[in-house]
Amino acid sequence: MVVKPAFSDLGASVLFVDDLEVALAFYRDVLGLEMKFHDEVSAMFLLGSVALFVMQASRGSEQLAGEVTDIPRRSGATTLLCAPTDDVDALYNDLLTRGVNFITEPVSQPWGMRTANFKDPDGHFWEIFQKID
Repeated sequence: MVVKPAFSDLGASVLFVDDLEVALAFYRDVLGLEMKFHDEVSAMFLLGSVALFVMQASRGSEQLAGEVTDIPRRSGATTLLCAPTDDVDALYNDLLTRGVNFITEPVSQPWGMRTANFKDPDGHFWEIFQKID
């Protein structure tokens, strides 16, 4: 039996943060992402067709009917956000000069990708990657 997929796209991803201003400084000022929306509890950046929201954790809990919205650095890695690039090494070096603290240097993986990983100020894990031959 073939099951019809429940989803065909990812419209948005939400990262819960301790301090919205610190998150804005990182995503807008360090990574250089263009902010498309901002209010007192959240901000939205557009990455291709995906909306990336950073939201005050307390507001996220309200929105999720009281569910706990913990910050990853307190509970460990639960998600890895992956962003493609044409040149991992060049982007890695550029982001280092902007103050991004990487947890891994660029490495060629056996599955055909070159990757490097960093964490944002709230402990959300990111990977930059490129396909290699």
